[in-house]
Amino acid sequence: MLYLVGTIHILGPTDYPLPVEYQHAYEASDLLVFEADVSLLQSPDALPMMQQLFYDDAHNLEQFLKPKTLASLKRYLDQRGLPEAQMLKMKPGMLNTTLMMLELAQLDQVAKGVDDDFLQQAIKKGKQTLFLEDALEQLSLLAGLGVGNEDAVVSYMLEELDQLGPLFSDMKKAWRKGDSDQFETLFLQPMREDYPAIYQDLLVKRNRAWLPKVKSMLETDEVEMILVGALHLYGSESLVAILRDDEYVVERL
Repeated sequence: MLYLVGTIHILGPTDYPLPVEYQHAYEASDLLVFEADVSLLQSPDALPMMQQLFYDDAHNLEQFLKPKTLASLKRYLDQRGLPEAQMLKMKPGMLNTTLMMLELAQLDQVAKGVDDDFLQQAIKKGKQTLFLEDALEQLSLLAGLGVGNEDAVVSYMLEELDQLGPLFSDMKKAWRKGDSDQFETLFLQPMREDYPAIYQDLLVKRNRAWLPKVKSMLETDEVEMILVGALHLYGSESLVAILRDDEYVVERL
């Protein structure tokens, strides 16, 4: 037996306390499983690896964007007073993460997310923790996001940033209610139809890679609490759907 828990990686102060079902799963679990130990990326040893998130001296993002997309990006950066030269040295995945964090900070959405909250609880209680990916895998995913498809990724990013406040609010509401239809309509379907490569890289491929690890945990005597981004648990290619297709019983708390 295990608990599959959908998370939001960043929350606002008013999003706490979390739903009671989350604490129930935590108390009933012997160990916690997270996507990756991103704290390792804060080590000085990780600095050389972080370089893959940026273009080398001979390249920048400007070389890979259509004129219309580049103009929109430069306008966005100028409106927010962000250094254009520095931002254009970032590869699409890094740029997306950086700008998303800055926008969320403006919306006062900078409190620790579900993952970090339970990681800190686990550390304090001495509960064992495991990770589905290592930090290098997440770094490589971020570095490779949009390579060969830079214009589509940046266009998608700018669309999301333009409506981030309402979109993020809707996501949190759907997450609290476990509203699969909302996740499908607002997030999964648009990504799948308009940006299929991003959908595959961020969600489908990772779900498939995690599946053998999740199945192996179902064979142990321990009870695991597996915390992954909520989008990994909804839709026809989600972890939940794949497990059900393989005739595992998945019940909602």
